Amino acid sequence: STENPNKKNVVIIILESFGRENIQRGQTPFLDGLIEKSLFFENGFANGKLSIDAVPSTLSSIPSLMNNSLITSSYSINEVYGLPKILKDNGYQTAFFHGAFNGSQNFDQYCKVAGFDNYFGKNEYEGPEAFDGRWGIFDEEFMQYFSGKMTEFKQPFFSTIFTISSHNPYIIPEKYKGKFPKGTTKIHESIAYADNALKRFFETASKENWYKNTLFVITSDHTSSEPTEKKFKTNVGKFRVPILFFDPSNPSIVGKNQKNLQQIDIMPSIIDYLNIDSKMITYGKSYQSEKDFVVYYLDNIYHYVSGDYYLAFDGKKSLGLYNFKKDELLKTNLIKTEKAKTTEMETFIKAYIQSFNERMIGNKLTLQ
Repeated sequence: STENPNKKNVVIIILESFGRENIQRGQTPFLDGLIEKSLFFENGFANGKLSIDAVPSTLSSIPSLMNNSLITSSYSINEVYGLPKILKDNGYQTAFFHGAFNGSQNFDQYCKVAGFDNYFGKNEYEGPEAFDGRWGIFDEEFMQYFSGKMTEFKQPFFSTIFTISSHNPYIIPEKYKGKFPKGTTKIHESIAYADNALKRFFETASKENWYKNTLFVITSDHTSSEPTEKKFKTNVGKFRVPILFFDPSNPSIVGKNQKNLQQIDIMPSIIDYLNIDSKMITYGKSYQSEKDFVVYYLDNIYHYVSGDYYLAFDGKKSLGLYNFKKDELLKTNLIKTEKAKTTEMETFIKAYIQSFNERMIGNKLTLQ
């Protein structure tokens, strides 16, 4: 674009297990309030079912279309040109924060491949004693540390944090026992704790000089494993996560948006928002694009959402076509009645899979 790049800081917050079924139901008052001040995608989707899949999809726009996660596969050393390198090439300092033990989920290794300047894990953490006894540093203390480090960074900076406290076994600090609503499943109390940690982070960050010059993008790595409502047990519902863009200094980026948006759309959306002219390969699209598709993969089936339709495709043939907006429990298979729609969607997904496989196998995920 002709406009000058806009050197805002960028902060991505990936909330552990904050599936769509766990928000806007009483456990997450802070996030629910923030949604009202943000551009919120009602039809937000994760690209995988594992924490390990969320990082390449969110940071590098690489979908999870294999049985193995990219980070643990033989392709994990493929060269990628994602947000860390793009923003670094535009003068940003870059850092990834994860309060778990260093080496956990291979995130630190992936961050090297992705090109982050710094990785801050449990080993680097400085602050009050806050080990949860299992995974790492409790979210509240680690997010305070996160805010403090960003205050030390030179602007513009790009930081990502992946939270940990709402992970099984859902440990709550002693001082918060009995303070949060228990909810209906084991995870809910820890979701409420994590929401409170997020609130405390924003209280601290909002007093810092970098805050108003920052775009915040919040999503979840994946849905939780024990949804109670039927609509979250379908192959569409299982992937529904919040995705929101919050810019405290831009009231025009507010509202509820119905576009189908997935984690791999976050990178092109940020680049678009910042007006950065970058040659990159992305399997997603910007939130400002006319496109309206989402693709994910689970148990040898490709799941393709486009507009109001959802297609299940096994790599050779289509298994089902549904209007997921009208038929959210996916009860009415339209494959025989809507043949043209099935063929159109099948053609797209075949080409998409082929392009992904060729680039992955040929180590051609960059244009360099």
